Amino acid sequence: MSSRPENPNKRRIRAAAFTLMQEKGYSASSYTEIALRSGCGRPLVQRHFPKKELFILELVSQAAARCRELLSEAGVRDSFPVTRALHLTQLYLSLLLYDRSMIALTRDVLSQRCIMSDIIMLHYQSAFSFSTGAPDAACHQSAVKAMGGTYELIVDLADNDAPLDAGDLAAQTLAAYVCFTTNAAYGDAYQSMRRALLPRELMAKLVPHVIATLRGDLSSGKA
Repeated sequence: MSSRPENPNKRRIRAAAFTLMQEKGYSASSYTEIALRSGCGRPLVQRHFPKKELFILELVSQAAARCRELLSEAGVRDSFPVTRALHLTQLYLSLLLYDRSMIALTRDVLSQRCIMSDIIMLHYQSAFSFSTGAPDAACHQSAVKAMGGTYELIVDLADNDAPLDAGDLAAQTLAAYVCFTTNAAYGDAYQSMRRALLPRELMAKLVPHVIATLRGDLSSGKA
């Protein structure tokens, strides 16, 4: 069953919002600037995105979907659900921490407590539900706690200008998830996740494709 094509104005607005926020940050990007960047009137922008946080939530959903596509296209199809969740989380975090502009945007967004829980839920739905099949209350709670802790750690490390390693953070996230859902020792689970990480070279190759998708092609009007 095919889904209805997305409104082209909405795609253009979303791409313009991401481009602007990547340059200026979430907090400093206004509806007026997004309207000017997209070539759409402000009333139309607000019709598609009545709340500012919806820009981020849609971008996160789009990024997660593109990450899944790219991993599949790269032939990454591990049969173990937790490893699939690890790989998707690794690519997703590699996007959030790709360069200085993305780290600044990530830190800015994650500091907005009003949307943190929604972002955590989106990651759960894309990485953990996608990987484990039917929803399970205990698994859901464990995934939310693990991902929430990772986001808090990212903000703390960014605030202190500490090194940010997407692969290591992904391994910590899934190790915590395994510990929350089983009796496994954290150290053993963490080392297992570290061994299962995909090569950094692959992440460096795939992330620009995700960014290109989020930015659209505003120069040629193909948002």
